[in-house]
Amino acid sequence: MNCVFYPELKRREKSFSLENEEFKHIKALRLVEGDESIAVNGKGLAARCSIEKIRAKQAILRNLEFYEEFGESVVKTTAAAGLIADRNRFEYALEKSVELGVVEFIPLITTRVQKKKTNIERLRSKAIAAVKQSLRSRVPVVSQPKTLNEVLKSADKYDTLVVLDINGEEASFDFKTERKVIVFVGPEGGFTDKELRLLKSFSKTKTIKLSERRLRSETALAAALSLIEAESTRLKKRMDK
Repeated sequence: MNCVFYPELKRREKSFSLENEEFKHIKALRLVEGDESIAVNGKGLAARCSIEKIRAKQAILRNLEFYEEFGESVVKTTAAAGLIADRNRFEYALEKSVELGVVEFIPLITTRVQKKKTNIERLRSKAIAAVKQSLRSRVPVVSQPKTLNEVLKSADKYDTLVVLDINGEEASFDFKTERKVIVFVGPEGGFTDKELRLLKSFSKTKTIKLSERRLRSETALAAALSLIEAESTRLKKRMDK
């Protein structure tokens, strides 16, 4: 099933039209009249739609069935990722984070980052593309870059702080209830000893290692989020019984 992004999608609407970039997306997918697609509004609502008409610069879609929180995880995860100098690698980290269900992505400023700015609007555009790729109904928040101290000021809103560190414990998760989790990964060179001490000073911090090998930041983040998403899927199945 393909996916289109329509921020104005509402339950009371029987049909809607797509133009501009999303119409180009329909054309690129080579969809024709009668084909079905998922439409999402980025706020948690999705609809299964049928393409009624395709015109020169517009497609008309009819809503068939609505879904709340379509494609969303019961574990609400935030990724706080140290800024990487290589734009492509950092965008990869964002895209995989969105595909793996994060609700927020925070570009993290730490001691060893080589640059402290990033193109937030470009990242948000990448996030929307990743939402369509992964058939999610919510577009994660992409925050402005924050320092480690700024992020930790809000540590109380998370149930678990996960820190990726090659000297940490074996990676495993066993959530009994819905959780709010934040995953911290450093930039090139990782976190400093001082930063690690600060992160570990919280009683709900879980420091994990993912491999005996040293992983790149974006690889480590994707691996950790995969484990959390797998546990979230297991938790949802238990909750649905």
